[in-house]
Amino acid sequence: MKLSHWIGAGLAAAAVGSTVAFTAPAFATPTSASADVSAPAAASPTAEPTDLIRPDLCPAQRIRILWAAAPDELKDDLREAWNLGPGEERRDALKQVRDDELAGEYGKGVQKFAERRQTGWVAAWKGAPEELKSDLKALRDLTPGEERRDAAIDVFDRALAGDYGSAAQTRAARMLECHVAK
Repeated sequence: MKLSHWIGAGLAAAAVGSTVAFTAPAFATPTSASADVSAPAAASPTAEPTDLIRPDLCPAQRIRILWAAAPDELKDDLREAWNLGPGEERRDALKQVRDDELAGEYGKGVQKFAERRQTGWVAAWKGAPEELKSDLKALRDLTPGEERRDAAIDVFDRALAGDYGSAAQTRAARMLECHVAK
């Protein structure tokens, strides 16, 4: 995931003082791909999702666990979308994948996860400070490249400084810890 996406998702969620429920979908069965991550217990297709909010997991570790559990068709569609390169075509392809997830095209477990993820993101965005939302919208509208990267770093630095509130500041500090640790 791009820095600007981490900043947007992570800081918007933190700004409302919530931990958006990133949960392993019911299809999740951690594999050797996530062996370095002390993965949560495996979930059967009928089990409730496993909580991935553990404070010892960085976002990249959560993504590795989810990626290992994702159906091959979903992985293929995501790879194809990301290979399009930055821009509107990639955005449209990723939106289509999201819509397909929500429609159940990749199975009930993925659908359930996508619904929970979408609900969490919407709640996080609605509760985020207006200044953070404005800065993230401006960031999203920039053309990918050095200017966008510099703007993302500026938003992150402002969050780290507490300009968007203590919840966003705490989240930014955790994101920095995770980045330095890898």
